[in-house]
Amino acid sequence: MTWSRGESVTSRLSFIVNWLSSEPYLELNYVFDGKPIKYKIGFVSAPSNLGKGEVRYFLCPVTKKRCRVLYLIGGYFLHRGAFGHSMYECQTQSKSSRQITQKYKPLYHGNEYDQLRAKHFRTHYDGTFTKRFLRITKNIRKAEAMPDPLLQNRLFNI
Repeated sequence: MTWSRGESVTSRLSFIVNWLSSEPYLELNYVFDGKPIKYKIGFVSAPSNLGKGEVRYFLCPVTKKRCRVLYLIGGYFLHRGAFGHSMYECQTQSKSSRQITQKYKPLYHGNEYDQLRAKHFRTHYDGTFTKRFLRITKNIRKAEAMPDPLLQNRLFNI
């Protein structure tokens, strides 16, 4: 498994899942910022609220809390409570930057056409358009109707 920032691959990850032992675990092995990291994350189960089966959770190695999602911050995959005052990238942007990003989001989103061409993408269900299809086409229309900011700058500089 690999993860990247932009177009460049920043790291690779290998993992082993052991469900058969009395204490099931996920073993992670990867390099983060040139430092090899290897550790285990336990699993715990709880009965489903639907009364059928069980739900499996990760057991955070630091907080010992059970969770469904682990976050990578500082080189380790942990429960979000282990990071104290962590924020999403958009929360660190200024208000004007967030407004600009929101305004030009349709131009930079870009994968709408790929979603429409996906192998099993459904445009209709039971004779009506799907909500997903309508949302994607709305974003495409917004992006196509939006003037090119680079072209506008050239017009003003003439």
